[in-house]
Amino acid sequence: MKKSSNGARRNRRSTRATQRIVPHPTQFQSTITSSRKARFSGAVAATAVPLTRGQLLNHLFVNASSGTTNWRLLSAIKINRIEIWTPGTSAFVPATCYVEWISEQGPTKIVSDTSITTECAYVNTTPPPRSLAGFWSVTGTAESDVLCILNIPVNSIVDLSYSYVLQNGETPVQFTSTNNGVAGTVYMNTLFGDSNGDVVPVSYSTLF
Repeated sequence: MKKSSNGARRNRRSTRATQRIVPHPTQFQSTITSSRKARFSGAVAATAVPLTRGQLLNHLFVNASSGTTNWRLLSAIKINRIEIWTPGTSAFVPATCYVEWISEQGPTKIVSDTSITTECAYVNTTPPPRSLAGFWSVTGTAESDVLCILNIPVNSIVDLSYSYVLQNGETPVQFTSTNNGVAGTVYMNTLFGDSNGDVVPVSYSTLF
């Protein structure tokens, strides 16, 4: 028993002696990044509506200041996946949803589906490697670029999966919403803005 106990003590001393000593704090990424999914509901139809870099940056997470003045919280965003569910109409008239990915290096790519009777149309698509949406959208850089064109019939559900970077010392960007917000409150706005189809967030306060 003594030999076993002495051996265990020697092993513990040896382990402590061989542990690596870190002479200084290790490097880390201070910028806050994450990936999330946002869900939207098509209160009215959005027919072949373009989605730009600036719209994504403006309408996903903003901080209200006063009246209709708001500030972006994100400095960069990238689309990871878009899913759309479109029900058939009450009269069983087919309804088509689609995502058209835009590319500067080749043809566009359209992914579509059409509802039949009571079965929903369903689109599940990721940005092609060479498409504009396959790259990060950064504040102040080509914000008018169209990433994709969306056809979202009324009563559709849209899931947008994305990665984002929070502001970290960049110049704040201000924009105006349709309705007044409560100062200090964080909102998620409509996907396009109310002038281009009212695709509203589900379970999150909005200013449009």
